[in-house]
Amino acid sequence: MSRPSFSSRLLILPLLTSIVFFLPETSVAEQTELSITSAFLTNVLDYIEWNDKKPEPSTICVAGDMSVITALRERIEEQKLTRTLSVKAIETSRTTLGCTALFVDNTTYQRGTALLLNDARSRQVLTIGNGADFLTKGGIIQLQFNNRKLSFSINTKSASRSRIRIKARLLELAKQVF
Repeated sequence: MSRPSFSSRLLILPLLTSIVFFLPETSVAEQTELSITSAFLTNVLDYIEWNDKKPEPSTICVAGDMSVITALRERIEEQKLTRTLSVKAIETSRTTLGCTALFVDNTTYQRGTALLLNDARSRQVLTIGNGADFLTKGGIIQLQFNNRKLSFSINTKSASRSRIRIKARLLELAKQVF
């Protein structure tokens, strides 16, 4: 069997480069986790009661990975929730003003989590995160993925300090309740 000529190999190079260039930035597993996370974030607000009236429209703020924001916006559009739900990025600010819920993506946002959680507590904001120590830092709901399956734990003491009540149905679904 003969080897391809040098010139034919040169012709294949741009093709291979274009295939690699246009591959999605995230893997299928990451896309699945993003999709599940965005579904959880858009639905969890229905299982929360605020001492004050729930803000309408609700705003989910995200500290961390922009792909979470993109997935949330896509889900909100698909589900036709644009009148009742919006998304806001928390970048350099340390305030949760205007947020109904705050998602802290521990994979990209680690510095300043404690400051954000303290601010969220004072503003009656539901806090959700995926860091291993999220609940011990004062977060309310911690998400965990295992083999592309979502489970979550709830810190009811943090919820009480934030003047938020979690409905029984969500507590029943939680893997752990503290």
